[in-house]
Amino acid sequence: MPPRSARLVTLACGLLLAGCGGSGPPPRALPGVQLRIDAPAEAGTTDTDTVEVRGTVSPAGATVLVEGDEAEVHGGTFSHTVAVGPGPNVVDVVAGAPRRPAAMTALRVVREVPVEVPDVAGQAPDDARRTLERAGLAVKLTRGGGLFDEIIPGEVGACGTTPGAGERVRAGSQVVVEVRKSC
Repeated sequence: MPPRSARLVTLACGLLLAGCGGSGPPPRALPGVQLRIDAPAEAGTTDTDTVEVRGTVSPAGATVLVEGDEAEVHGGTFSHTVAVGPGPNVVDVVAGAPRRPAAMTALRVVREVPVEVPDVAGQAPDDARRTLERAGLAVKLTRGGGLFDEIIPGEVGACGTTPGAGERVRAGSQVVVEVRKSC
């Protein structure tokens, strides 16, 4: 019979091994969640105040959050409508499933807010330029009226614009202002 100390060491080792989950190898790690955005396009533009974010996720039962709100997922496809403010927006999308590493991405969407071309007819050229620039538009003044406009008396004023007053254009668009003495 082995000495008492050897039996204690053997017993201690046996207990340690039994307490370490020696029932087999640890469970295999599951692959991470796969996430793909199909729409809108990265750095896409819109002139509406919402966009529909659509894509696919795997596994099909994963949970998808778009801007923190749960998206509807059916058979591995998801969609969710989010509000976008004027200018650049960043939309966060996160997908997760139990016992799997999550997936996340962000996409940029630019909301362009159309600008209505102000009516500057009758204004002095500098006043027309300031009015249009305050509206967020680029301005090009062109002189019209030909030779007769040079010789008739009076002050030069804005006669009209291209695009015309009241039309909606992208901010930063160029507006041509025709100026002459006689409209």
